[in-house]
Amino acid sequence: MLFNQDNNSSQIPHLPDEIITALDRKKLVVFLGAGVSRIIGCQGWAEQSKHMVNKCHTIVDNNNNKLLNENQVELLNEHFDPKKRITICSHLLKNAGYDDSFISLMKKSLKADEDKIKDYDIYKELVKLRALFITTNFDEYFDKKFISERIAYLPEEFVKKPDWNKLYKIHGTISNKKSLVCTVPQYLKQYNNPDYISFLNHIIKYYTILFIGYGLEEFELLDFIFTKGVDPESIQSKHYILQRIRSHDEIDLHKAYYNQFGINVTPYVVNDNNNDYQLYHVVQNWATEINQKSGYMSESFTRIKEIVDGFDNSNINELFQYVRDDESHKNHLYKILKETNNPLPWLNVFYEQRCFSPDKNPFTHTIAYAIR
Repeated sequence: MLFNQDNNSSQIPHLPDEIITALDRKKLVVFLGAGVSRIIGCQGWAEQSKHMVNKCHTIVDNNNNKLLNENQVELLNEHFDPKKRITICSHLLKNAGYDDSFISLMKKSLKADEDKIKDYDIYKELVKLRALFITTNFDEYFDKKFISERIAYLPEEFVKKPDWNKLYKIHGTISNKKSLVCTVPQYLKQYNNPDYISFLNHIIKYYTILFIGYGLEEFELLDFIFTKGVDPESIQSKHYILQRIRSHDEIDLHKAYYNQFGINVTPYVVNDNNNDYQLYHVVQNWATEINQKSGYMSESFTRIKEIVDGFDNSNINELFQYVRDDESHKNHLYKILKETNNPLPWLNVFYEQRCFSPDKNPFTHTIAYAIR
């Protein structure tokens, strides 16, 4: 069955059993593209690049000449792909002494709409997929779902054996200019880094990947990921992509492309009524189903008890990640703290993390009550 029906009669694609199996084996990677951040109002790759081109048309150099004239603006926006547009604009801004403007423009294009965050916080649903997360996005809205120690964005942090329940930002993060990978020279440097390639190869070979939020303008990126240093003979049909379509006629076309990389196409239909937010509803539905069918909740509850009962400083970050923005895990932690024989070491941890400040983390008032 290709589609399920949710309570609003929207078409929700069937969640592949292989996704749940991979999660139970701790072998599920969720790969996030720009389409995810567009749900909350961030500009997509194409929009960002055109915005930057148009901005360069308004900036003048030391000779009072515009960085781009009208003809150049039209050529770039009509005939160049987003990566080339950003590469050219970055070069022009840097040479004209406006290097900081590049980051400012990027930050502005990645600013979300607060109303959309309130109504369609897709990252709140994505984190419930309980996977190892990798993203090529620069924005930091998903970062809020992780403690800082479990976010990696520098090349030296992309180790061959990745950590579970962690966010890897393989093209950097907007708050660290040196980490960004958005121009052609930066791409070439990153994708010729042996350690980085080893990291990606390990993911492709040993994990099941679910791609979410990737569209036509990012096809080239997937080419990079799946062809740079990857043995074609080692590609297996074990990965998945949630693919946005408007008609069923598109499905075979997407399959003809993605199947060559061992990626199975799971389509979801958009129309004029649900165009902007259908991906949110799909992820929300899948997150609920995954938490009902997988063994993650049971295993994580057991792990929380192990961490609390056998206090060890090396496990503190793991515990805090479990309970971050997750009411089920928080409530379980309260219960375990109340039952454990020695809760006192945790009091010091919570104090050091400033958890007892009401404006910082109100939930620990309940912890204080639980361990009386």
